[in-house]
Amino acid sequence: MSEKKKDLLGAIIDFLTSFSDSLAFNHVYPLLEKLHKIPDDAKIEWDKEISGLKCNVIITWENGAKSIILEFGRKNLVRTIKRLIERRKVALWAYAIVELPVHVIVSILLNPKLNLGAKVHEMGIGIISTYEAEPMLVVRSTCV
Repeated sequence: MSEKKKDLLGAIIDFLTSFSDSLAFNHVYPLLEKLHKIPDDAKIEWDKEISGLKCNVIITWENGAKSIILEFGRKNLVRTIKRLIERRKVALWAYAIVELPVHVIVSILLNPKLNLGAKVHEMGIGIISTYEAEPMLVVRSTCV
């Protein structure tokens, strides 16, 4: 495959990924807005770099006193949780947004080989499933 075709394919994949993330964000934002009482004037930033770490989305309000980071993992909960663990200290709340059924998410969290359930609890990481028509809050993020 030529370099030109590889570049074009990469650009298409990047566009589809950002489009998919945008759709997922629009799907879950009303739930987050209600849970955390996010005001209309909240600042929403995409692909923001904070402390040398790139976050998919960061939402801030009250002059930065309150913040939420979102990481979109589509089908890869384990990778998304690991990314959130690295970024957890940059915001009051943190959520993994994944397109997996709730029973699969619970199975992954309870898998003793992965030890993710304890990490999610200790770090106060939330998980939202976008698998069904309405987003499902599986685990609510807590301030740490």
